[in-house]
Amino acid sequence: MRSRPSPSDAITRRQIHYSGKYKCHGVNVQIVCAPEGTLLWASAFLPGKVNGITAAHRWKLTSKITRFVGLLADLGYVGLDDVACGYKRKRGEKELPVAKRLANQLHASLRCLGERGNAQLKWWWILATELRCRPERCTQMVKAILTIHHLEHHPFAA
Repeated sequence: MRSRPSPSDAITRRQIHYSGKYKCHGVNVQIVCAPEGTLLWASAFLPGKVNGITAAHRWKLTSKITRFVGLLADLGYVGLDDVACGYKRKRGEKELPVAKRLANQLHASLRCLGERGNAQLKWWWILATELRCRPERCTQMVKAILTIHHLEHHPFAA
């Protein structure tokens, strides 16, 4: 029989946003970029505790995007359906075999152009520094920056 958690064991609102990977508080925003690095879409925020695969499942990225084009992702998305990722070293291996290393290099050379979208999003000072606001406001900021980005790069697009 499971014991009931005490009120002191409950996760607080602040703890939800703590990322164990980065060892700080934050939010998780998923973005989709065109192959040349143009920002196409940004998700609403999720707590920093949420990892990339869970966020991709939440926003149904693979079913929406892979219908039209392929999806390249970093090693954090290994195991996500219909996504091309690099290879991770298996437990006990000192290094990857040559063929897998070359495949990772090719994958990285294709992905690096799309990573330009991340750099463009972080170029905005408000997102590059520590935000001191409610996490709910992050979605509004990211969407506003995405809109400004589109107006700068495609001012006459409908």
